[in-house]
Amino acid sequence: MTMTDIERIAYHEAGHAVAGYFLRLGFLRVSIISDRDSLGRLTPGAPPREVREGGFYSWSAIAWGQKATLRLLAGPAAAARAGGDPAAVLAGSDWNQAGNMALELCESEEEANAFLTWLWAKAQNFVNDPIYWRAIKALAGELLQTPEISGKRARTIIGAAWHLPLEAQPRPTL
Repeated sequence: MTMTDIERIAYHEAGHAVAGYFLRLGFLRVSIISDRDSLGRLTPGAPPREVREGGFYSWSAIAWGQKATLRLLAGPAAAARAGGDPAAVLAGSDWNQAGNMALELCESEEEANAFLTWLWAKAQNFVNDPIYWRAIKALAGELLQTPEISGKRARTIIGAAWHLPLEAQPRPTL
């Protein structure tokens, strides 16, 4: 399958949103409208206060950082699964942000590299799961019709792909 750039971007952003949804990381909107900074974006909710004020010095802050990094990597993983150009999938600010987050979370560069390798495998497993992939496809399809979607609407689309209320849906584990 040959993908257009806009299709690759839709799958990429849908990957971020679906991972965020199931990891219980809030987001405000998802868009495939490009601007001077990006080709598309997931606008995340604010991190927990302890992260904003003090960084990654508690177990709960570290857990949030792991989830946020996985959400960053789920976008490129979804684009790769959908058939995007591997060079385009592996480039970009998501990888830079994930690398910076890993360096903040880890004690050494070696540990940060191992952490990123582990979370990249988790992100690939996430998007390869047929149930999560169904939600990614549903949201990507909607983004191709409506290029910017509110977080509430995106969560409705993702939930409908599951046919289950959020409380009854399984959550990915780290």
